[in-house]
Amino acid sequence: MTNDIEVIDHQEIKKAKRNLPIHVIADIVCGYFDVNIDDILIKGRKREHIEIRQLFHYLCKYYTVKSLSKIGSYRVGNFDHASVIHSIKTFQERMNLYKRWESIYDDMLIRLRNIELLDQDLAELFIDNITPELFVKIRGSLSNIESVRYLKEHFKLN
Repeated sequence: MTNDIEVIDHQEIKKAKRNLPIHVIADIVCGYFDVNIDDILIKGRKREHIEIRQLFHYLCKYYTVKSLSKIGSYRVGNFDHASVIHSIKTFQERMNLYKRWESIYDDMLIRLRNIELLDQDLAELFIDNITPELFVKIRGSLSNIESVRYLKEHFKLN
C-alpha cells in the first residue's frame, strides 16, 4: 500500500529560490485566512493581522527574488527591511512553538507547489479552451482571477 501523504522538506524549500510574484503569494495567504491584503499590510497591532503578515513576509522571502525592502513596501506596506527580518524570525519561532502554525505553513507550501504545477499544466488547459474562471474552479488553489492573469501573461496566452 502506498502512502499518498506528501512529505514536505522544509530545508529544501528554504534552499530553493522561487520567482512567484508577490501578489500571487498575497492571494494565497489572504484567500486562506479570508482577509483583505490591505488589512494585514497596514501597521496595525491586531494580533491576527500581525501573525498573517509575518507568514506573508516569511513566504515572500523564500518564494520571490524580491529584496526585503521590496517585500516590506508591497502595496500599502510601509515596513523597512529590518521589520521584515524581524517578522520572518518571529514567524519561524512561532512555527517551532505552535503546531497550528506549522500546519498552516505546510498548507501554504502545498498551495505554492500547486502554483508551480499550474505553470506546467496551464498551456495545455488553455489550449483546450478552459476559461480562467473554470480553471480557478478546477484547481481551487488560487484565490482570484488576478493570479490566473499572471499565469496567462507568463505563458503569453490571450
